Amino acid sequence: MRRLGWMGWVVVLCLGACSSKKAALAPPPPDAGPVRMAEREPNDTPEQAQPLSASTEVTGALSADPTHPDEDWYVLMSSTPRWVDLSLSAVPSLEMALEIYDSDKARIATANRFPNLGVRGQLFVKVFSKSRGAGGAYTLTALFTEPRPGFESEPNDRAADATPLHEGELVANGWQVSGYVGHAADEDWYRINLREAVDAGTPEPDAG
Repeated sequence: MRRLGWMGWVVVLCLGACSSKKAALAPPPPDAGPVRMAEREPNDTPEQAQPLSASTEVTGALSADPTHPDEDWYVLMSSTPRWVDLSLSAVPSLEMALEIYDSDKARIATANRFPNLGVRGQLFVKVFSKSRGAGGAYTLTALFTEPRPGFESEPNDRAADATPLHEGELVANGWQVSGYVGHAADEDWYRINLREAVDAGTPEPDAG
């Protein structure tokens, strides 16, 4: 009986070791990509906005009604700082666009794509047609990723939303940050903390 018991323990330990080895050698699961879903009506106002909190591809449509132009609202949500590559695709003749609104429903920017949209909390997104009453199908893609150090974070079209330069890359004489000019009316604002710049090795500006 003692021999059988000892051998039983050997078998159990071997099976456990083999299972652990197989788990360590197993390749990671493939990235399934964004979740695909259809828009959910009603979503005609910010209060009805469809929430998006992970990488998502939404298929939707704007109804064609000249007396009551359709618009679809979404809200990007994240409790930690994330970047969202937000893009809108549709038949070119439809001339659809995206508008971004802050948590106070103040419009920030308009474009067809925001490759580095910074989200912490909530940002509202409106899909609309530039031609009054025009409608049709569209695809809205929101890809959530970790923020990239040393790169601007949209929206930063206003002084209130300026990207702090201390979020950029520390170089020999201060801070360096890269960015995109996404469209003809795009403006990128940055905020410089002079004390941080001095601490980073940049001489203070001459007061005279």
